[in-house]
Amino acid sequence: MRRAIDDLILCLIFFTRLPARWRGDLPPQRITQALRLSPIVGAAVGGMVGGIYAVLELAGLAPIACAAVAVAAGLALTGAFHEDGLADTFDGLGGGATPERKLEIMRDSRVGSYGAAALIMALLVKVALIVDLDDPRTTPIVLAAAGAMAKAVSVVLMHATPPARADGRSAEAGRPGWAETATAAVLGLIATAGAAIALDAPFAILTAVAAAAAAGLGVRVLAMRHVGGQTGDILGATQQASELATMLAFALTLKISH
Repeated sequence: MRRAIDDLILCLIFFTRLPARWRGDLPPQRITQALRLSPIVGAAVGGMVGGIYAVLELAGLAPIACAAVAVAAGLALTGAFHEDGLADTFDGLGGGATPERKLEIMRDSRVGSYGAAALIMALLVKVALIVDLDDPRTTPIVLAAAGAMAKAVSVVLMHATPPARADGRSAEAGRPGWAETATAAVLGLIATAGAAIALDAPFAILTAVAAAAAAGLGVRVLAMRHVGGQTGDILGATQQASELATMLAFALTLKISH
């Protein structure tokens, strides 16, 4: 139990700006081991963002305003951690001519046109999907499931894909083992299945998992083709792509089934 609590604290420190503290040294390998419980933190953040949307909508605010404020709150909760990775990934993959140059661009803290366009579109799509869900009960459930599934896919990709750099943070941390990867995957599946059952849309289990997996696979194919592996930024892009894909799958399935 103590190990699980420590893992959750590490995930909170690494993935959010919530007030969590760790005493002593924090080796990168320890963070990698803690990733097994990252879907729980992803679900919590998604649920909070959805809860903010629900409260604002029940207060009478227009859906578009509710969604925009909720997404902004999510950025504040996480420090735009994954969004930064998404922007850097698109800048690197789109702007470099060689793998070395692409990786160099990813390390640059400045945001270029590719990254800005990707970030704007991702935020617009997220706001639009939340508005499309437009239900104070449905939205927190879907966002919690999407947050959990996105974290699970990121852990799977990290396990299945070698680091693109020998000296990057991802290489230093190492890849999660089979046990950590399986735990994260199971937690993501449980969250998605629970959301589908709660919303009386059992078919969403299949569509959401398939969409998230396809998004993660798509990012992996691009990463291997362009830079030969994954980086922290690419893992952030994976999280964003999988989260949006899960939300889209739920939105479409709910419309068809209801």
